[in-house]
Amino acid sequence: MTGFIPQCVNDCSNTAGLTYGSSAPEKLKIANTTFFSVNGRKMYVTTQEVSIVGAKRNLPTLNGTAQTAGNLVSDDGTVDASTKSCRIYALVATSAQTEAGTVTLSVIAGEDFPKHRQAVADDFPIPADPNSVVIGWMYLKNESGSDFVPGTSSLGTVSNTTKTFTDNYAQIGF
Repeated sequence: MTGFIPQCVNDCSNTAGLTYGSSAPEKLKIANTTFFSVNGRKMYVTTQEVSIVGAKRNLPTLNGTAQTAGNLVSDDGTVDASTKSCRIYALVATSAQTEAGTVTLSVIAGEDFPKHRQAVADDFPIPADPNSVVIGWMYLKNESGSDFVPGTSSLGTVSNTTKTFTDNYAQIGF
């Protein structure tokens, strides 16, 4: 086949058991040893917790600086219906293109959106680095009456917040 360029699929081979942290409930936790492929390389990470503080957004940079996800406002039913009180985070594994193939974990964030509509494909953050794979997602809806502060607000105990964790195993299109 002339001109054929094979494409590697970056995906997960098992469930990560994504949840909120047990030792630090303001973090995302990979509960299972998780195997994945990045550009044809088989890799894994063990159980660990990753901070959502400083999660980069899928937006153009401002003067060369990536935009970060800040506080998530609350929609407790007393604010305008267009209030953007929902966000989707993605836990990402990035493989260094070295002999050792060191894996770095990070979190990226999609754009905030109102709770009065379903999440759409554009709300899911996508890693820009081709050496990365999404391990899983966390959908966060804040109805607590005050801002959700990444790194300060607990994912495990804040009342009136909805957290849904989805592993990127056997997911089509991601």
